[in-house]
Parts: sequence; C-alpha cells; structure tokens
Amino acid sequence: MKVDMMARKKKSRSKVGKYILIGVGVVVGLIIVGVIFSAIANSSLGDRFKDLMGKGSDGSGGGNNTGSGDTVPPKAFLTADKYKAIVGDPITFDGNRSYDPGKESNITRGIMLYQWNFGYTDDDGTPIVESTVNGTTIHSFPDRGDFTVTLTVFDDAENEDSAQVTVIIVPPNEPISTGSSILIGDPVGPGIFGNSTEVTWNLTEGATYMWLNISVTGAYVREGQSTTVEIVLENPYLDVIKNQTVKVLGTEAVPWTFQPEEISVEGRYTLTIHAVDGAAIVSVMGEATYL
Repeated sequence: MKVDMMARKKKSRSKVGKYILIGVGVVVGLIIVGVIFSAIANSSLGDRFKDLMGKGSDGSGGGNNTGSGDTVPPKAFLTADKYKAIVGDPITFDGNRSYDPGKESNITRGIMLYQWNFGYTDDDGTPIVESTVNGTTIHSFPDRGDFTVTLTVFDDAENEDSAQVTVIIVPPNEPISTGSSILIGDPVGPGIFGNSTEVTWNLTEGATYMWLNISVTGAYVREGQSTTVEIVLENPYLDVIKNQTVKVLGTEAVPWTFQPEEISVEGRYTLTIHAVDGAAIVSVMGEATYL
C-alpha cells in the first residue's frame, strides 16, 4: 500500500499549530483573569469582599492592627479616692474595674496597658501623661483648678476605650494670726502707742469656710470700768462684712465664723481691732479653708 507522506506531514503540522493556539489562548486568558482579580483586590469592592469573607489582609480576622480578629473594645472605668484636694496632695486613681469582654477572669482582666492623661501640660505645652501596666496610679497636682483626668485602656489587640473623672484642686488652707499678743489703746509705757491693730490675709476663689477667734483682755481697769474695743472685718472692696463692739472687765473670746457667700470675693481681707476706751491686749487666730 502506498502511503501519502506529504499528506501526513501537513496533517501533523496542523495539529501542532492547533495546540500552540490553544496554549497561547490559555496563557492570555490567565493573564486577563489575573489582571481583573488584581484590579478588584485593589479597589473598594475588593475591600468589601474581604470584609464579607471576615478576613483581613493577612487572611486572619480583620478590624485591628494585629490581625488577631478581635475588634471588640474593652470597657474603661475610672474612680478616684477623692475628687477635691489641696494643691500637692496625692490622689489615687483606680481603673481596676476596666475589663476586656470575655476575659474578666484573667489576672489582667484582658487589659494590657493603662494610659493616664491628667488634663494639664508642662511649661512647654506637653500633656502630662503616664502609662502603667497596673490599674492604679497616684498623682498630685501642682496648681489649683478643675482637671479632667482621662484613662485610656488597651487590650491585646490594641482596641481601646476611655473613661474620665474631674477633680478640683484648691489652695492650701490660709492661716490667720497676729503672731503674738498685741497691746493697743492709751499709752501704757514708753514706746507703746496706737489705738488700733490690723491683721491682713489673702483669699482666693473657692473658700468654703473661715473662722476667727479673737481674744480681748483689758490691760488695766479702774474699779468698775471696762475696756471697750471695736472689731471690724472688711473685704477687698472695703465692704464691712462684720463688726462687733466688745466691753470686757477681764478676758473675753470673740468667735466669728463665715460661710462661702460671705468670703467669695478674692483678694485682701483686713481685720481691724480698735481700742475705743482704755487699753487691751488682743490676739487673733483663725483659718480660711477650701475643702
């Protein structure tokens, strides 16, 4: 039998060409598909697709920077052992009630870091912030004022939550005193003159109470004759807050007290004790408080 070799060769070349075309088509198709998926992945649609699948860019649960899949924030709670204190007095802030949901039974209650912002800045304008790994800290404030303290807690996935309290910082109590007993009135000896004596002190805003204990003793008394003194307290506007005339045969204590509305004006207060008749030994002790 005679075989047509030329026909076989043509048929063989036809098959090879067909396979080549198929291969090229497959490669081109794969390239096109890859380009399409790449475009989708880099678009908002791709992000939405990943969100629907519940996976982050690394294939784990999304919604945080660590790729742990935990997007549930912790719960922050903050209290203080006192909410009003004198400048420089320590205040203990407690965030131990804070927790990460589902991890309350852990030693750390799921909280990895506590960050405390005390609501004021240093001279350079830098916020006063402290970070701790436990849930309490002690802080004292250098100036008076109202300060909002913010606690921010972080869990192991860097989720966070914050809580705040406000503390009021007041000046130290203001002592009031003549320092010693003072003789006033008619001249009773060389160099002893002056019918009056004054005690002055400054009050700042927020004084809550003030007390004065004024002691008056007659320096010399003719039989049956009393010593008379007049006591006057003026505020910085020179308004008379209180006055009292006292007649003594021996020694008398004059207690005065004042409520916040009576001492609400900031500035210098003046207590004047004047000998109207005779001579007297006087002394003053007292204190203005802010707590």
